[in-house]
Amino acid sequence: MLLVAGALCALALPASASASRTQSSIFQADGMLLSADSQTGTLDELQGLGVDTVRVLVIWRSYAPDPGAERKPGGDLSDPASYQGWGTLDALVRGAVARGIRPYLVVTGPAPNWASQRSRVCHTDDRGTCFPSASAFGQFAAAVGKRYSGSYQGLPRVTMWGLWNEPNQRGWLTPQFIRKRGRTTDYGAVLYRRLAYAGLKSLHATGHGRDTLMIPETAPTGNTIGLSKRHAKPGVFLRTLFCLDSHGRRLRGRDATNADCKHLRRFSGSYGVSAIAHHPYNRAAAGSPRTRPGADDITLSTLSRLRAILRAAAHRHVIPSSLARTIYLTEYGFQTNPPDRFSGISLGRQAAYINESDYRAWRDGTVRAVAQYLLRDDPLGPRYDGFQSGLRFANGREKPAYDAYRLPIYVVRSRRGALVWGQVRPAHLLGRQTAVIEQQRRGSRTWRKVATVTTGSSGYFTRRVRSSSGRFRIAWTHGGDTFFSRKAAAQ
Repeated sequence: MLLVAGALCALALPASASASRTQSSIFQADGMLLSADSQTGTLDELQGLGVDTVRVLVIWRSYAPDPGAERKPGGDLSDPASYQGWGTLDALVRGAVARGIRPYLVVTGPAPNWASQRSRVCHTDDRGTCFPSASAFGQFAAAVGKRYSGSYQGLPRVTMWGLWNEPNQRGWLTPQFIRKRGRTTDYGAVLYRRLAYAGLKSLHATGHGRDTLMIPETAPTGNTIGLSKRHAKPGVFLRTLFCLDSHGRRLRGRDATNADCKHLRRFSGSYGVSAIAHHPYNRAAAGSPRTRPGADDITLSTLSRLRAILRAAAHRHVIPSSLARTIYLTEYGFQTNPPDRFSGISLGRQAAYINESDYRAWRDGTVRAVAQYLLRDDPLGPRYDGFQSGLRFANGREKPAYDAYRLPIYVVRSRRGALVWGQVRPAHLLGRQTAVIEQQRRGSRTWRKVATVTTGSSGYFTRRVRSSSGRFRIAWTHGGDTFFSRKAAAQ
């Protein structure tokens, strides 16, 4: 039963002193949140699950005037009134704020035709992603920033921002790679740097300089299959973005020229950034959170690669040193079988892996937020397109991950029994909560109480118990209803 909204490392070691105490819970469900028919119910449901932040893509092309035209329209394109179709986004921002949920807007392409190019190095179906205009993007970012500045037509202020979704993927930005001066260059990173500068400058100018401003919203993996079909691995993308070589030194010579490093500016002042955003999926959004990917891919198990690049960039004075300790995992999830029989994992593993991922992120003191994508599966097409990583199937039926998301639990075996880590996710809205740890010992059908815990303000708790036998669960009562976590054995 859904909580009524209105009522409101070694993995074998105990939690470290650097573990997070205030991680945000980010949720993305654009299709449901940007639909007038489902928006209210979805916000209520997410509030009941304990979500504190909703991530939404503000797609430039969807709001632009005459997006299919080749000629740039007249007028002031930094004025929100020059754009169209704001209604559902306005309602989402209002509805989220009213429920104590923070709206997090990612201003992103694809661009309208008049702000992108046709080029032989881009595919014919890449309009909107091919060489998007940084200056025009800056104008759009200014329009969005003004609209949600807190002083425009009574709309609430938005204080959390991202700039361009997954710029190291061909579906969002092209060309990814070009041959220039005899070298292969990650040109997507060069294009993104220009877009980020323009967007950051506009957000600072519209009063958002002290907000949470994040770059680069990178996808976790890439490939090396042909120049025109290549996606940039995030390690390669980030080093090019910050003009670093594979050893963390400054790019020099032709590599520096190709990466346009003469125009590299420090990400501070009018171009200031307050956090790094990354999407730490495994390939195909499947497999264990402990799976280690190939070189220069960055998943949950290899966040150290991300931190190493950030430390090198800070050492070269490209970014503030604080960014290496301020990482937001802003899109994440696991695809299930059913329904995806090619890429999906079992329903039970999805629930377990979501909880293990939350635990691993909590132990990492540099991670400030975890994310879930989606609430409901995308409809499964003949090509198995879309994502089937929802907490519900496309028909609305709950998966085991639904309860696992609301009450995360992870149990670590130790010499003296077990350490039970958990979270009552709705606690951030309700205040500190009391929950019960129950154990079903091996060979028994009975669940018995082994501890009563009180959470912190973000809902987390850890408790040692004497025996690691069997399985554990969290029982939490609120508003007359009792909710249970998944059943977790010690690892």
